[in-house]
Amino acid sequence: MKKSAFCTLLLVAALANTRLSAGDLQSGRLARELTGVLTERHLEAFAAKDPDSDSRFVAALFFPGSQLLVVAAKYASPPILEQSLQAKAYRDVYLALQQSAEAQSKFFVQDIGADGLRQDDKQAVDIVYDQIVNQTIFDGDPNHKIRDYQKKLSDADARYSRLLQILLNAARGESTTGNARVAGGGDAVLR
Repeated sequence: MKKSAFCTLLLVAALANTRLSAGDLQSGRLARELTGVLTERHLEAFAAKDPDSDSRFVAALFFPGSQLLVVAAKYASPPILEQSLQAKAYRDVYLALQQSAEAQSKFFVQDIGADGLRQDDKQAVDIVYDQIVNQTIFDGDPNHKIRDYQKKLSDADARYSRLLQILLNAARGESTTGNARVAGGGDAVLR
């Protein structure tokens, strides 16, 4: 009995320290797809309405060869941003979400390298802000000092991937009703 409890404890400890593999994170593939579409269309910014909320929007600002900045938040006056979307004033939507969005709903990703959230030490450091004040730095360091680093990385990647999928669907003119499904993954939920 004591031996099986010890083995179970070892298994749980091993699983807790397991690092995510490249195939576990979806944001890298989606970030490359989105930046490809933006490059092809000569766009530096793009935005879309979140299909799951009447007042939530997603916007991206792309600096080729450098970074992809993605923000999602609720906005107090959705008709203003809807007009900007219709006018294809995507940078205006991005700026409005950065400056005037509801702080508690804001999720912002600095994807340095525009290659998805950092999985290893070969990628640049990425930073995620949740509700503006909760900052997490993903540095790929196997000796990270952040508590529950792998879980935070997995959760942030699911949320970021959902945003990227919303933007991709909108850029391709695909329907974005209902939860945005991440190809190869499940639904991701944004708070």
